[in-house]
Amino acid sequence: ALADAESAAYWAYHLGRTGFFLGAAASGAIAHHLSTQLRALAAGSSPSRTPFQTLSANASTELSNRLYEALAMFQQDLAAIKQGVYKLPWDMTTISHRQYNPLFVLSKSAQFVAEGIATLNRRMSEGSADNWFQSNLYPKYYADNTFHYQSDGWMSDRSASVYEFSTETLFFGRQDAMQRSALLPLSQHIRDNGLDPGSMRVMEACCGTGRFHTFLKVGACPTSPYMGSPTFYKVKKLLSLSMVDLE
Repeated sequence: ALADAESAAYWAYHLGRTGFFLGAAASGAIAHHLSTQLRALAAGSSPSRTPFQTLSANASTELSNRLYEALAMFQQDLAAIKQGVYKLPWDMTTISHRQYNPLFVLSKSAQFVAEGIATLNRRMSEGSADNWFQSNLYPKYYADNTFHYQSDGWMSDRSASVYEFSTETLFFGRQDAMQRSALLPLSQHIRDNGLDPGSMRVMEACCGTGRFHTFLKVGACPTSPYMGSPTFYKVKKLLSLSMVDLE
């Protein structure tokens, strides 16, 4: 980890990232647990068993497994960087990035905790699968939120705003590294076939907020035209791309 300055900086950043999102996960679970207990107390009923209690019962195993997975993912990610497949994460090396703004971090953290409480409540009660969005132009998946039970499913600005923070929390801060692993076969394909990335077109289905494409732009295909699925998340995708320093 301390073999050189680049490796040391990488590990410092990613271990800090893991610690932060681990804390976020704990905060969300504890907040939901407390809200459940308080509602039951106010109603004079017995509280339901919460995800926090379930996870706490097996905390050491669950935590160690997640951390080992994260370390293995980071080792693979750093190895690809050292091999020149792609650069260090652009947000890691861009000090002006909004993730270093304490007010932005606090805002996103509060938003995540509020969404976490609502999502876990729906999951525990196995609430309605429907959301406000109904259209024959999209697959039923977009009108059905039983997979994540997130507010508005996939189809609102609020949902898009909390998406990245929520998924990074789910994976304890390793989602970016997981997504960058998709650059490995793409880069290999380009090298094996002698392709010019600038002549390639990239289409990403179910692209979320476009986070992966920010790594694509500074990795395997910096000049390739790009298309992504058009939803409310597309606005967030365009914002993500606007923050990438392509120089």
